[in-house]
Amino acid sequence: MCPPRNATPIVSGATESAFRRELRRRQRPYRLAPTILTLALTTGASLLAIAVSAIVLPVLLPSFGSISTPSSPARLCTGIAVYAAATVVVFRRLPSLARRSKRELGLCRPPPEALAAALGATVVLFGIEAVALGPYLMLVHATGHVQAGFERYAPQGWVANLLGFVSIAVAAPLAEELVFRAVIFNALAVRLRTAWAATGSGLIFSFCHGDFVLLPFLTLDGIALALVYRYTRNLYATMLVHGLGNVIVVGAELTRLRNPA
Repeated sequence: MCPPRNATPIVSGATESAFRRELRRRQRPYRLAPTILTLALTTGASLLAIAVSAIVLPVLLPSFGSISTPSSPARLCTGIAVYAAATVVVFRRLPSLARRSKRELGLCRPPPEALAAALGATVVLFGIEAVALGPYLMLVHATGHVQAGFERYAPQGWVANLLGFVSIAVAAPLAEELVFRAVIFNALAVRLRTAWAATGSGLIFSFCHGDFVLLPFLTLDGIALALVYRYTRNLYATMLVHGLGNVIVVGAELTRLRNPA
């Protein structure tokens, strides 16, 4: 099981008040200054990854094109490098920030019930969004809208397609779940009720994606992922939901772009 039976998880089955008291009791996890420092280091590492990619890729892989060209292999490699840099920083700092082991934080093999909950959440969440998205885009007069950032996944050959799949299905879920759920949601959950912590982390998640047309849907995604983490106590379960969701959404967008009618 994850976490071990004799360990108190970051998200327990206790009442809200008991949950918050337990989090505070354990050597004050997610103190404000270290949390801000972790996010600042994550941002700095991501910017460094962009700078290094801009210098190294044209020299080592000139056939990959420019990182300024959407959907080029160089742009996709840069994105993967950004996610990898963020993942490394958070993964290294997380145990000291949370005052818990990675296993207690949910970085371990998910039990079958967590996988079942993750798959169920994926079906429900994206079923709702599939029904609501079309009418919503018509309501806001944005029927041709493509989510910000998805233009990089337009087909450009098998290399770009492979890199795009690695980016959306692996690199992005890994990095974003560590940042938005393991750090931001948990930092808010120490101080707020679960509903408010999930809403706050969901709003931050949506604003960081930079798409104000789809802000309500991205916020819903962030809240749902926080709740999956809250009730499964497993980050790999949320990564699974996130990765499947990315593949579904990008696949649908590419299908729509290929068949605009």
